Amino acid sequence: MVAQHPTESLDQIGFRLSKKGIKVSKTTLRKRFKEAGVQSMKPTSKPLLTSDHIQKRLKWAIEHKDVNWNQVVFTDETSFYMKQVIRRVWKKRGENYYVSTIKHPIKIHAWGYFNKKGF
Repeated sequence: MVAQHPTESLDQIGFRLSKKGIKVSKTTLRKRFKEAGVQSMKPTSKPLLTSDHIQKRLKWAIEHKDVNWNQVVFTDETSFYMKQVIRRVWKKRGENYYVSTIKHPIKIHAWGYFNKKGF
């Protein structure tokens, strides 16, 4: 059951079972999953920065430590994806679960900046 739908919450699993005429509480589901060695865990994720990225950033910072930053504006941007983010999955200890992603999901893009004086 969980192998086919590893991202479902206990509520969703209970609802799916109730549509098949099986009434079961979240507590019972949790106990049965534990007996089967299945638990809710965060899915495996990749680190955002590799060791190479970290070294390159450190090198850049050291090379630019004496720059006069009074005339510099820092900018940043981020995207908010319009898709449910999978926070936890049901799996056995030691198993990996990778989240499938859409190549071009709908998103909102935000941009901002600041300098020595603030925003």
